[in-house]
Amino acid sequence: MYLGSEFISFLIEIQKIIGKSVEKRHLNLSEMSTICCCDVAYNGDQAFVVTVVEKEGKRTVFGSKREVKFPYRTGLLSFREGPLLFESLREKDCDVILVDGHGLTHPRKAGLATTLGVILKKPVIGVAKSKLYGEVVKENGVEVILVEGERVGVKFGKYYYSIGNLVDFESVLDFGRRGYPECLKEADRLSKDFKRRGDLFISK
Repeated sequence: MYLGSEFISFLIEIQKIIGKSVEKRHLNLSEMSTICCCDVAYNGDQAFVVTVVEKEGKRTVFGSKREVKFPYRTGLLSFREGPLLFESLREKDCDVILVDGHGLTHPRKAGLATTLGVILKKPVIGVAKSKLYGEVVKENGVEVILVEGERVGVKFGKYYYSIGNLVDFESVLDFGRRGYPECLKEADRLSKDFKRRGDLFISK
């Protein structure tokens, strides 16, 4: 799929609107009973989508294989991966959603976590493995990520946690202090297994 300059400009304008649609609310993570964690692995134009739903200590895994035509482009991941995760999450009852991607730590404050959060009207936190955008500064021993002077995320270890939608900085900080989430780790592992095997094998 060829992305012409006019089309890219149009998508960027959409992202600006999404970035201005974010709502921030405090999320008490100890009261979250259902956590949904998502990841996607790719093999050419095939996407292997895995969502792990964790509720009361039990995990249920959902997987699907989709064809993807939208190419990878830095800053536009939400248009490649967003539709896949939207389809996987739209019918699920999630108190909070965790995705392997950025939220407000994005040039237009419209990363994958933010886009999904705004469209689904759900609390979403982005947990990324590399930095995309923003300034990392030390505050009271914590590496805080600033975008336009606003605290929008934190870095713990090699992971970047950021506000997606319907969460605030304190919620993300609290979440990051708990370490990389096991359900997201499982979604990452299973999506790679799904890609390698061609089917979703879940050990009992």
